Amino acid sequence: MGGDWRRLLEELEEAYLIVQRDVVRFHSRGACRLLGPRDLVGVPVSAMLSLEAAPARNRDNGGLLLGHPVPARFEGLALGSDGGVIPVEVHAWPTRFDGGEAVACTLLDLRAHRRTERALRESEEKMRVMLDSIADGIAVIDLYSRIVDMNRVMLRLYGYERREDVIGRSAFEFIPPRFHDVVIRNMYKTLEEGHSGNLEITLMNRFGHEYEAEISAAPLRDKDGMPIGFIAVTKDITERKQAEAELRYRLELENLIATISTNFINYTAAEVDPGIEAALQSIGEFVGVDRSYVCLQDPGGGTMSLA
Repeated sequence: MGGDWRRLLEELEEAYLIVQRDVVRFHSRGACRLLGPRDLVGVPVSAMLSLEAAPARNRDNGGLLLGHPVPARFEGLALGSDGGVIPVEVHAWPTRFDGGEAVACTLLDLRAHRRTERALRESEEKMRVMLDSIADGIAVIDLYSRIVDMNRVMLRLYGYERREDVIGRSAFEFIPPRFHDVVIRNMYKTLEEGHSGNLEITLMNRFGHEYEAEISAAPLRDKDGMPIGFIAVTKDITERKQAEAELRYRLELENLIATISTNFINYTAAEVDPGIEAALQSIGEFVGVDRSYVCLQDPGGGTMSLA
């Protein structure tokens, strides 16, 4: 190894080792920082790197450190000078050192990576709890309309119990075909304008049962601002629609009765019979029947007869 290269490698901040016959022959400054402030030259690799705690496939790859000719990347445990255990990723490959065969390797400290992974898992768990606590359905859909994720409410609206049974399915499986064109136009609008607005539409679950829904969506973007999908909020408005329909029916009936009553107040004697027929026709049309009648009850409350 040339003097310039040797000095360059010695100054590396990364943990870099050259091993011959299981003994460290050269190391970088970064290796001392990771494994302890000591001279590592002459120290057996087995005294500072344990593969026993690694999965079997990684232990097999560790043979390269003893001269196996195939480059390998695997995880193991590095042993610091203070006896502490450090999870590391080892990348090893064949090389030559001072005219003989050797193995070069780098050791990547995984502690920060593991902390990041743990923090990410905790963050994902908190996000999942938060999403599952929302009363509306929330779904993440990619640009190909495939369902990527959803909260518990949306899962129930789909008619499933397990997320695994829904992820990867097309969102159009849960939209009646007669509304497909409307939804496609709305997806383009969402990408162009940055939001969909509130779209009232009929959806269906896995069993084909239809329900009224209100959907609002926004684009999901990557770190460069490019769209990678949609996040959609779905509200089941079936009960609201039913309540609105009942209210409209009641108001229209009240208006009809008020109109008939006003007309009868202003009728002359000659206009009463035609007015009754007109009122019966209006009531029949309102309730959707072919015929309607007026019945007279005798003063004693016993019998009734058609007028």
